Amino acid sequence: MGWGDRYEVLRTLAPGVYLVRDRHAQDRSEVVLKEVAGRGERTREELAREFRTLVGLRHPGIVRVLDFGAEPGGATWLTTERVEGETLDRVVGGVAPAVVQALFLQAVDALAWAHRHGVLHGDLKPANVMCALEPVPRLVLIDFGLARWVSGESRVAGGTPGWLAPELSAGGRPTVASDLYGLGAAFWGAFAGGPPSVVPVERARQRARVPEALVGLLEALLASDPADRPAGAEAVLRRLGAQPTAGTAAPPFVGRKADLDLLCRRGSGAILLCGPLGSGRSRLLEEARWRLQLEGRSVLDLAAAADPPAGGREGAAGDIVLLGDDFDRFPPDRQDELARRAAEWIRRRRAAVLLSAAGEAAAARLSAALPALEVLDLGPLDRAAVATLVAASLGRPDEALAGRLFERSGGVPLFAVDLLRGLGACTEAGEADAACVALSADAAAVVRARLADLPAPARALAALLAA
Repeated sequence: MGWGDRYEVLRTLAPGVYLVRDRHAQDRSEVVLKEVAGRGERTREELAREFRTLVGLRHPGIVRVLDFGAEPGGATWLTTERVEGETLDRVVGGVAPAVVQALFLQAVDALAWAHRHGVLHGDLKPANVMCALEPVPRLVLIDFGLARWVSGESRVAGGTPGWLAPELSAGGRPTVASDLYGLGAAFWGAFAGGPPSVVPVERARQRARVPEALVGLLEALLASDPADRPAGAEAVLRRLGAQPTAGTAAPPFVGRKADLDLLCRRGSGAILLCGPLGSGRSRLLEEARWRLQLEGRSVLDLAAAADPPAGGREGAAGDIVLLGDDFDRFPPDRQDELARRAAEWIRRRRAAVLLSAAGEAAAARLSAALPALEVLDLGPLDRAAVATLVAASLGRPDEALAGRLFERSGGVPLFAVDLLRGLGACTEAGEADAACVALSADAAAVVRARLADLPAPARALAALLAA
């Protein structure tokens, strides 16, 4: 199934990069698609690596990856969100210093998150930093096509001449320090009108165009000796009087590996994930989508897919996978229609169908159309999973905080993440105390909704225990 069946090209942004309309999604109709034609496995693997990298970097300052696909013997492609705004060099001119500093902080914070998760960007320059000033200043790092792991890679560095750290130009391997140089070069060059000059007279002219509040720090990032640069992105934040905002980033995927393995091994047939609000059903399906796509399987949204074509080759069992999240959000007649469609895909094309719903009513309804339906009940996370979540979010283990967070959240993923985000900038050892954090208004609404679904006696007991 070629990407042209799903995406309509609106315009070409660069060779092999298109703004397209996603016919399968109502909430992200316009996305950016990057295509690599069938010119060799090395290039295909590089695009797959970029997808895997972005899947693991869920942060508001890092472009969000959406879908991946590979056609046998043909093109490989991935899609990302369309980031509103302009490149850094087109935005910062004439902008108030406070706004420039806010954008710089966001860039450093995003880079700190990437480095904390073991990823180097590898190609920082103004063209790979998107900014918007309205309604509030927002910055997003894009194009992780040259990303590398912080450790364990010995391949020659890529990057754009002029924006590379000196040690990379000399043949060295990428490091945190070279990424920091790239960040400094991107901001310096956005004001100076080009890459940092090595000619002293020209460098002085460039310096005059850079806001005074950033000159000293940018020059520290641009030090020719990596040892003279700040120790890391978090050190840069501290110099600016800021803390990493790990709580604003999407949480890592923890505690559901066995469930994910089960979903991705599924051949022909249907599985229903059951669990109340906040149990992690949607996240589990999202992780399954990404893994299945990287395995080369075609993934469709059940609600947007047409009925399967009659006749033709069946293909291997499970080669086509249909996903249906929050099945019970649809009215009953629509549920019946989708259940019939799922059954047809299983019968005609031996497809795998992965669904999620909050309650048992959906399971009963689906079973009528899908007699072999397998139901997987999602329970709470265990304490070890909550500890992993804490360590990944803070960048260090904190068993005391993990224990308190587990007790207060009951292992419910939504509540654990919400309480962790409530810590805000209190991420250093001894600062974080989950006992002092209340659930957000949104999470409290989920609690009320879950209580409302309980039978009356259980609801009265819960109210008594809460009191």
